[in-house]
Amino acid sequence: MLSDEQAKAIGKLIKSYRSGLNLTQKQFAPIAGISPTLLNRIEQGITHSTQQTTLTRIAERLELTEAQTAHLMGLAGYVLKPGNLEPVTDQELKLLQYSRAMGLDFTESLFKMVEGAYKNNP
Repeated sequence: MLSDEQAKAIGKLIKSYRSGLNLTQKQFAPIAGISPTLLNRIEQGITHSTQQTTLTRIAERLELTEAQTAHLMGLAGYVLKPGNLEPVTDQELKLLQYSRAMGLDFTESLFKMVEGAYKNNP
């Protein structure tokens, strides 16, 4: 379950990207495969349990970059690896949680950590 702050941040971000494409909610919802009502609830920060598949589909239809998608998913509590957008391993998640606790930027630490993992295990 998302906090009010998380839900509003996700909604604001999605609305910003959608508006940047000059699409209304009514136009974009069918493209994303969701109802206009659900899109409105997400953008208003009313929905506190948006599924990972729904957010992934929205990100794909908005044609977000990997970094933008990872940021959006991170706001929702879903941690993904850049490149193939697979969930991180338990070890990587623990490292991310430690980085966050130490005050490091969540998205930046994710990319640095995964980049290091790929360099060590090509």
